[in-house]
Amino acid sequence: MSACRTLREIKLLKNLNHENVIGLRDLFSGPTGNDVYVVQDLMQADLSAIIKMQQLSDDHVQYMVVWEI
Repeated sequence: MSACRTLREIKLLKNLNHENVIGLRDLFSGPTGNDVYVVQDLMQADLSAIIKMQQLSDDHVQYMVVWEI
């Protein structure tokens, strides 16, 4: 199940080109082939810094989090 989710996310990142979504720069596997490394651009701010600047509302959290049942 985890591998399917990872593959889905990689496909989305590879094909999605939007200014508000971080892109996929490179992708490679580890020496054993069991690990996948995703290389993305460095962002100027991270979620921790944004949370420190302002309180996130429930709408913010729901926008950023996808719940899977």
